[in-house]
Amino acid sequence: MIIRESEKLPNVGLPGTDMEGKHLMQHPFDDMEFGAYYVILEAGKELTLKGPTHKTPVEEIKYSHGYYCLEGIITATSVTNTNSTLGPYVINKDSFHMFPSSVSLTCNVEKKAAVIVIYVPEDEEKPPLNVISANRADLLNSKRCVDWGKGKSVRFLLAEDGYPISVTHCSYDNKETARLEYDEYLKTNIFINGSVDVKYGSVGLEKSCQLTCSPKSACVVSANENDRHSLTTQNDCQSINVFSPALKGPEKHTWESPDDYSDFS
Repeated sequence: MIIRESEKLPNVGLPGTDMEGKHLMQHPFDDMEFGAYYVILEAGKELTLKGPTHKTPVEEIKYSHGYYCLEGIITATSVTNTNSTLGPYVINKDSFHMFPSSVSLTCNVEKKAAVIVIYVPEDEEKPPLNVISANRADLLNSKRCVDWGKGKSVRFLLAEDGYPISVTHCSYDNKETARLEYDEYLKTNIFINGSVDVKYGSVGLEKSCQLTCSPKSACVVSANENDRHSLTTQNDCQSINVFSPALKGPEKHTWESPDDYSDFS
């Protein structure tokens, strides 16, 4: 289990851009299929958003780049790929945007912004082509909003979109405990609001921690070894979740009894 709090992490430069932020998930060192950063951008800043490229003596890895906006407004003054001009796009509160490495954006920060940035390595033989752009409110009454068993899950990115991961916004029932297990997926919670008590580990050797989050800070709980764990949430707890492999869409948790760990299917 990986647990990190952004306030306790140093600022580092994001690859391929002039942004700095907290390195929440390190690819490939955390054995997950993505990297993630928590970034604060001051109003008036001009920046370029693009997927980084990692070169080694034997290969060149290109990364898709995604953005979930916690607060603020970022507007694209130009959006280009290798063949055309796209957009425009507005990255604002509760919106998610995912771009293949072939797409880059020149942007202005219109209002101070807090953003979760996600980088995903692309398959060289079958790179993604689709740009995904959606606001959480627009998906709440769609098939991409699922009652996962202890709250709601809005699925921004599914297998049908052509990316190797899923990105979701998850809300949690207040003062509920969810005992969770994922056999076929690696799952990371990036908590962005509320408070959560986390328990994990073998019977008799359980560990626990208490995390408090807000748009000004984020906390990571990553079951990087398919760890069984329980989450007790309150104060309007919310998270951005990343799944690998990508979800098909309708997956949810079920429990045979309150003391059981879930079956996720």
